[in-house]
Amino acid sequence: MGKKYKLVAIAVLVFSILSGCSIVGPPKNKEPLTIKVITAYKNEFSRFEEILKKEFPHISYEVIGIIEQVNKEASPTANYTERITELLQQEQADIYFNFNPDFYWKDIQLVDMNTLIQKNEVHLNDIQSQMIPSNRPAYYISPTFDREVLFINQNLLQDHNILFNDSQITWDQVREISQQIKRADSTVMGYEIQGTTSWNNLLTEIAQYNGLNRRSDGGRLVWNLELKAIAENMLNDEASSILRKVEENSGPRNWNNLVFYIGNASTMYSLLANPETSFGWQAASIPQSPNGALYNPYIKTVNIAISDASEQEEQAWELVEYLLSEKSVPDLANIGSTMSFYWQEFVGFPTYLDDLELGTFSLDALKPDSSIPAPALSPSARIVEVLDPELAYNVSQEIDRQFNRVRNKQVTFEQAWEEISILIEGINANSENFLVL
Repeated sequence: MGKKYKLVAIAVLVFSILSGCSIVGPPKNKEPLTIKVITAYKNEFSRFEEILKKEFPHISYEVIGIIEQVNKEASPTANYTERITELLQQEQADIYFNFNPDFYWKDIQLVDMNTLIQKNEVHLNDIQSQMIPSNRPAYYISPTFDREVLFINQNLLQDHNILFNDSQITWDQVREISQQIKRADSTVMGYEIQGTTSWNNLLTEIAQYNGLNRRSDGGRLVWNLELKAIAENMLNDEASSILRKVEENSGPRNWNNLVFYIGNASTMYSLLANPETSFGWQAASIPQSPNGALYNPYIKTVNIAISDASEQEEQAWELVEYLLSEKSVPDLANIGSTMSFYWQEFVGFPTYLDDLELGTFSLDALKPDSSIPAPALSPSARIVEVLDPELAYNVSQEIDRQFNRVRNKQVTFEQAWEEISILIEGINANSENFLVL
């Protein structure tokens, strides 16, 4: 060996010794450590624990299901919220999984993970960038998401020779197609909106698809002629069995006789699991308003937070960073035989979709649409007014009560609308009914 190469070899050896590295054999195993995790129910974390143990075998987890624990020990006279706060302060977790501790413990300090993203130069894909805006703190991060989509029964449309561009469907088209098929087949239901068991919630959703916000910029309740027309159409659709409104005594949904279903995209997992619905359904973007496409935000399905007081912040962040990486996709995407579609409906989808295949479903409706940007967020805090929660509940109850009276033919729609109008006008007129945030 020449003198030059001897010097290089010696230099490498010295550097290795000084840096604590071995030049022979694999690196030493990492020291075992335990991460304390607080979640609402222990089984919610169990799947993620399995995923993380494969990548980080040296880490074990002490998992506390805090709601579970309080439910077991609470007496009828116990202060539920105070006990949860007490346990949070007592346990001092490293990670909070799908549980928001600041709801109970107001002074808790959580890590702004945007600072860690920038510090470690973590690349975020397009979906992650929308879920984790860079211009505000990120105290909660979800490695998975869901999104509202329009499910379309292609079999029914083909049976009735109906063709349309599902990428640009409007709410008026949803109603018109539903009515058209209903006239041809009285057994068919036109549309259903997931999770809208109350008239008030239904009205809010349908107003959105018509480009109408039920709150003004000043936080006041909107109750105008445009909303009146939407509400009357909604009640007429339900009376004609075009709108399927879910009630406590509603029977099971007949997917084969439903034209449209608006709900979380994760519903496709259960559709695929059922042989009767595994073919013939397609997912599209939510209906456009008359003013064009609507911004359709990503729904965080699994919120993860790191305690600012944790002595293992670096290791905790390493876990979160891994779950955000493309490497975790096979497990998060249910590629394997150990996870059920029930679990997938809970977590939704990984933020990398390129290699994800779900039967005949197109995933285009889940991808970011650059033509529909997220609403601009001011870096500075905005002062907003919101209706007192108790009054908001009272309004919701009154809308439900009055619209049920219309359905039961106890009052006319005009009478019900007038009664609700009087209530809302009185609330809007009193500034003390609104909280400044």
